[in-house]
Amino acid sequence: TDVVPQSQRGRALGLWGMGMMLAPAFGPWISGLIVDNLHDWRLVFWLGVPFGIAGLLASAKVLPKSEDRRTNIQTGAFDFLGFGLLTGALVAFLVPLSQGNRVGWNDAAIVLSFVVSSVLFAIFIAWELRTTHPMLNLRLFRDRVFSVAVILRAMVGMGYYFSIFLLPLFTQVILGWDPTLSGLILLPAGLAMGVLMPISGTLADRVGARYLVFSGMIMAAYGTFLFARIDTDWSASHITLDNMFRTAALGLLFTPLTAAAIANVPRLSMGAASAIINTVWQVGGSIGIAVGQAYLTTQTAMRLNAVASGVTFHNTAVHIFVQNMEAHMAVPQMAQFIALATLDHMAMLDASVRAYGDTFFLGAAVLAICSPLALLLPRKRAEAGIDGARARR
Repeated sequence: TDVVPQSQRGRALGLWGMGMMLAPAFGPWISGLIVDNLHDWRLVFWLGVPFGIAGLLASAKVLPKSEDRRTNIQTGAFDFLGFGLLTGALVAFLVPLSQGNRVGWNDAAIVLSFVVSSVLFAIFIAWELRTTHPMLNLRLFRDRVFSVAVILRAMVGMGYYFSIFLLPLFTQVILGWDPTLSGLILLPAGLAMGVLMPISGTLADRVGARYLVFSGMIMAAYGTFLFARIDTDWSASHITLDNMFRTAALGLLFTPLTAAAIANVPRLSMGAASAIINTVWQVGGSIGIAVGQAYLTTQTAMRLNAVASGVTFHNTAVHIFVQNMEAHMAVPQMAQFIALATLDHMAMLDASVRAYGDTFFLGAAVLAICSPLALLLPRKRAEAGIDGARARR
């Protein structure tokens, strides 16, 4: 953003976002190839090592050192205390969120962890507002456009990682696909999102962010809602096309939303704004995965109880099913046992499929509820400049 004119910032952010989306597009498929062919899922974690090393070398070569020679701005010391407080707050929040269904939400450790998270987060906010060199400059939230854009960014992160987490689980656990195919169906959607990012960035430079982000949020909500009806008869092409629609909608709004977030940010605070934007994206994604897992587990149990309550010998269909099993088995005494085991499997499958649909519906509802916030974004850059001037006053 320092080297690109503001009038072309959307296009530049679109090209940057396109590169950022290549990893989520190709990563699941490549990971699936490793698991299926090398038969060791642990090797997947080594996949990022060469890219991490390359990134470190490139950043050491390209990025400025302790002083930005172009602006003669001396960088501040790293906020170790703020980093520790935020890390502790996030860990204390996300771990019980993912484990609450397993140990019980009333468990003392779960409750204590949420309390600790709240306390650490409160201390973090107080510290960031008083320290000279904060890790996250929370004063930037005085600007209305920045605040709205950051909130929407977090919601989009939740919606994006929500489906990336759920779809491979459904295709492997419910449909029985191998990891390679499960990763392959995510590839076209990631590419579609990457292609749309520079296009939407160019449009944002011309027409502003408001209607692009609002349209993208509505389309993403509808695309996620399509998966609320997911079932075992869905083909790979069906899942791929629906996921492409959902992810393309996110590609339509991602770049304009980022451009709107930094529209009013002074150049000297651009690094701090970027830190907040990227942090809420990752935190939103982590929360989306944790909430999705917890809600999926809860809904599976609820759906199973509802289905199992009707699977009794007083049910005519169940009685007929057992009689048919007895008529076709050489050992009739085993018919009841096998029939009940079969019905139990069918009930669990039905409950799981319905629970996945419920969880996708939750994701769609979150995106739909948050979409009106996009109408608070500026229509054109002129409006953003006016809001920024008011915030600075």
